[in-house]
Amino acid sequence: MRNHIIRFLLGLACTVIMACHVAGLINLPYLDRLELMAYDSKVRFSQNEEVDPRVVIVDIDERSLAAEGHWPWPRDKIALLLAKLVDQYFVDIVAFDVLFAEPQLSHDLTQLSNFAQDAADENLARILTELEPYSVLLDRDLILSEVINGRRIILGYFLNMGEDASESVGLLPDPLFDDKAVTAGIYAPVA
Repeated sequence: MRNHIIRFLLGLACTVIMACHVAGLINLPYLDRLELMAYDSKVRFSQNEEVDPRVVIVDIDERSLAAEGHWPWPRDKIALLLAKLVDQYFVDIVAFDVLFAEPQLSHDLTQLSNFAQDAADENLARILTELEPYSVLLDRDLILSEVINGRRIILGYFLNMGEDASESVGLLPDPLFDDKAVTAGIYAPVA
């Protein structure tokens, strides 16, 4: 009888701990890891063995870094890669698993401007004034945005699910599906 009570209490304790974990009252990181491992195994065993020839992953690996230089690559280099993929290889959709979180500043004209101010050199200041219309050629973000414009390019973005998430940070892209019948029952997390 005593063994039955101990088993019952142990089972009840495990159930209460699991329920608290599922409800988010406590965090059991090892249980999360175990759940992720189980999900990975499920996906591995249930995946189709055939590889879809229409999907190609362009990976930025060690060989790419050795050939093209350290990461992050300048945005104009990314723009050149996109233009080549779409225009020469006729890629229909390009999706990035990369986040372009901050603007890429062009330090070229900024450095020249600083030199001109520090040296109080009128000739250098005049040269900078002459070069000002060409500064757009050094705006690498603009170069990338022009290549993206009109093409089917999906950029990565970051969802902040934490308590400090602001409700007024940025705008989401246009929805993929406007049809309410298609999206019925699909709920996005609040981020």
